[in-house]
Amino acid sequence: MWLLQVFSTLTLSVQLISAMVRTVLTVNSGSSSLKVSLLEQKLDDCLNPDRILTAVAERLDQDEAFLNIVFDIKYAKSTNSTGTHVSDCHSGHKIRNSIKQARMTHGQALVNILQVIRDLHYESDSTSLGLLDTIVAVGHRVVHGGQKFISSVIVDDEVINEIESLSHLAPLHNPANILGIKMMQEILPNVSSVAVFDTSFHCTIPPRASTYPLPKNYRENLEIKRYGFHGTSVKYVVQKASSILRKKHASDRDHWNLIIAHLGNGASVTAVYEGKVRKALFGLMTRRPFVTP
Repeated sequence: MWLLQVFSTLTLSVQLISAMVRTVLTVNSGSSSLKVSLLEQKLDDCLNPDRILTAVAERLDQDEAFLNIVFDIKYAKSTNSTGTHVSDCHSGHKIRNSIKQARMTHGQALVNILQVIRDLHYESDSTSLGLLDTIVAVGHRVVHGGQKFISSVIVDDEVINEIESLSHLAPLHNPANILGIKMMQEILPNVSSVAVFDTSFHCTIPPRASTYPLPKNYRENLEIKRYGFHGTSVKYVVQKASSILRKKHASDRDHWNLIIAHLGNGASVTAVYEGKVRKALFGLMTRRPFVTP
């Protein structure tokens, strides 16, 4: 769901790699989890990229830490790129690598994932290209962009400092997001990173819906407002739903009025009018959803 935002933020050079395949790595680094996907660039259909690899690490820094990596078998030269408690289970055209390692850290999980990607290759009649060399950008999910970030941005030192300064608004999320960004900068220093913010899609919420009934100096000094969250998910659902509705009703209408429910480990409800968020029931922080002013 981030791919369109990553591509719209980053101008890609056709000289970077072979024109045969370009990929984007997406990283969602949580407080005790890490989710990574390797997606093949499709400029004519960014909402439906080809998913080459998906990796999910859970319970990191705990005794029960584990990592599951699933990738397309057609890219595999070796199905055992790591040596720590790996079991392969072939399922259709996919291969699953499962790794269990007590107290596995975010860094160790990421290294395991990139080792697998390094072992995968794009093959043609004339070329064998390692998939690690096809990565043209890394997209990072960042939970809280505050009032500073209203769109996705290319990451530099100033951006990292700004994200760190917002950690008090998302203490469980932003520090972990920054960790993922810094790890990827060390591992792939020549590949640009793009930060995609959960809050940026909600920047169109009007003051009447985002303002809490508190003294103005509190709101301004402490950056208190209804920010809204799960914006990357909400934006994707808006785009997909609008596309489906246009086809169903044979309409050329660009925007629809929608109520979007994001239901998962976290839950939120968002009202979208003419393609723009007008109210979100998530408030100041990523807690206590479904509480209205």
